[in-house]
Amino acid sequence: MQWLLDEPARQGRKAGWGYHFDVQTRFFGYGRHTPNTIATAFVAHAFLDGCELLGERQWADGAGAAAEFLSDEMLLQDATAPYFRYLPAEDELVHNANLLACAVLARTGRVLGSDSFQQRAHDPLRTTLAAQRRDGSWPYAQTAGQQWVDNFHTAYVLESLAHCAPSFPEAVEPLRRGLAYWQSALFLPDGTPKYFPDRIYPLDAHSYASAIDTWLALVEIAA
Repeated sequence: MQWLLDEPARQGRKAGWGYHFDVQTRFFGYGRHTPNTIATAFVAHAFLDGCELLGERQWADGAGAAAEFLSDEMLLQDATAPYFRYLPAEDELVHNANLLACAVLARTGRVLGSDSFQQRAHDPLRTTLAAQRRDGSWPYAQTAGQQWVDNFHTAYVLESLAHCAPSFPEAVEPLRRGLAYWQSALFLPDGTPKYFPDRIYPLDAHSYASAIDTWLALVEIAA
């Protein structure tokens, strides 16, 4: 983890992380090392695991720097529904990205004893909670044409809500409904992850790996 701490895309009090390769999503692209919410959240959770699971407090500064980056660079104060962006220059509301950032701030706030971080996560959290559908699912993004549901992005939403729930009890019931949908619609009876609710293929490694992480995060809720 020391390498991660030494190699953020932005230096100083706040730090964001990116990928070491160019990225093209379904609706925007960005270059290698561009700091983004997804990579920054994964790095921040590694630092937080180091603090909580290993008892090594030296990683707390890295988590705090990531939380500062997400708050200062990614939080879009929309007049009706604030949310965390995927990229600084893109205003698309991608629900798993929004909740990944919320989870980092909620968890960092608990580890560092910072009410400020947790407060900044509250309204963006409510934005995605309000987007949950009646069947318990969330669309990938808010824009028309980006409303599909898939396995591993749903897993990111659920795992993030599990991290938010200790700070925000209003997340618990949507999390339970989302878990029921994910389990029934996105897995075969033998446990094989489906990619989409109506399609098994492709058998994507993201779906398998994210399912393991998410079930571990949800073990108490699913019991």
